[in-house]
Amino acid sequence: MTLSAEAEALLERARSCEDSADVYLGAGEARTTVVRLTELLGNVNAASLGERALWNLLFAAGELSLTTDVFRAHDLFLASASLVRRVAALPLAVGDPRASAAEMAFDFFFARPGPPLLSVRGSEVVAVLGELLMGGQRIATRAAIHGLGHLVANGTESAAAQACALLDRYSPPDEALQALTNEARRGASA
Repeated sequence: MTLSAEAEALLERARSCEDSADVYLGAGEARTTVVRLTELLGNVNAASLGERALWNLLFAAGELSLTTDVFRAHDLFLASASLVRRVAALPLAVGDPRASAAEMAFDFFFARPGPPLLSVRGSEVVAVLGELLMGGQRIATRAAIHGLGHLVANGTESAAAQACALLDRYSPPDEALQALTNEARRGASA
């Protein structure tokens, strides 16, 4: 899919800015930023993103999800999950910093008390994280476990219970994922 000129400009800013917050436009343009960022997250070629651009885009999405309406916040979350899936599908070498950036995606949304998105879309958020958890892509699985741990710690009572139930059903294939899953069950996300 071809990106609009505005989304391309936002991508260029994400690639070059030193601080993640610099991806944002002025307050009067926040709606345009959310729309373009959602477009970008959902459609950018994941292989074209370096660590800085990936980190900045995911950070911006998480931060903007706190200041926009719940419908746009949900769109940002879904687009971020889509980007995590695409990064996870890349043939990344062990230690590639893009994997670490993708694994932090849901930290930006949920590593704070009472994330507003959960009050209306908690079940849908847990379902998407469940798809990532069970999808068989290690990076996406780690990102989902990390996000679910934040839901256990900071989510609504319902979202936390759903996250725990999902983590209880998950059978990690190795000790490293088992340890991460155990931390998430306790509401600790490393």
